[in-house]
Amino acid sequence: MKSLLRRTLKQKYRKNQRINRFNTLKKLLSGRTKIINVLNGVSTTSTINTGGSNSYTMHQQIRRICFRELSDIKHLVGDDSDNSSDSNYQEGPPARLSKKQRRNLAVLQNSLSPEVETITSTLATFSEGIDLSKIALPMSNHFDPTEDMYREMLLSHKRKQKKIEQEKEQIRLDLIKEQIKPAVSLGNEKKRSATSDRSRVKRTKTEEEIVQERQIEVEPISLTADEILMAEEGQAAAAMLLEIMSDVEEKYNNSP
Repeated sequence: MKSLLRRTLKQKYRKNQRINRFNTLKKLLSGRTKIINVLNGVSTTSTINTGGSNSYTMHQQIRRICFRELSDIKHLVGDDSDNSSDSNYQEGPPARLSKKQRRNLAVLQNSLSPEVETITSTLATFSEGIDLSKIALPMSNHFDPTEDMYREMLLSHKRKQKKIEQEKEQIRLDLIKEQIKPAVSLGNEKKRSATSDRSRVKRTKTEEEIVQERQIEVEPISLTADEILMAEEGQAAAAMLLEIMSDVEEKYNNSP
């Protein structure tokens, strides 16, 4: 049953990966085609930096293309809402703030309560962010799992399942110990009480009783074959029961 379930999950995982890879490749090809068409339509003189207000760096041009791609994706999925944070700057990043505007912005930020949740702009960059160009390489892409990565995932899942089963088994053994503990302690108390009673009886015997016991004559007892067989079976059952009790007591004493 476990093998069938594992095989089904593996097939489902591979199917989802194929669908995801197909959709990603489709979007990548469509975006690449659009970028090539845009670059083919732009004249060679437009990329020259003349120092005017209409000149953009490569970084700004890429941002404009990304925002255009986002608007195309929204149109493709049928999202016509205007409340998206990505639609604030469809034509690219806003103009830089002047010194006076930055000073006023700093005053406003300092006047805000520290408990107010900070909303990060979609144009913000982080130094500790993930550089996909260093991770998603043609020969080693972490977002496209290989056979080794899938095998490692299965091994990790197997180790987790084994650990969970071991914890369940330990809990079951602890419950069994808690259930056996009163019976074992009661049996030990009975043994100790019986031993103390026998020793007490032996200590309270008088010399006259000892003499009388010595004078008692033991009469021979005649038993049939069936009675002898039943007695032997009873002795064997008693010995087996004592052995089982001793094993249980030894396991309980040796358990951590």
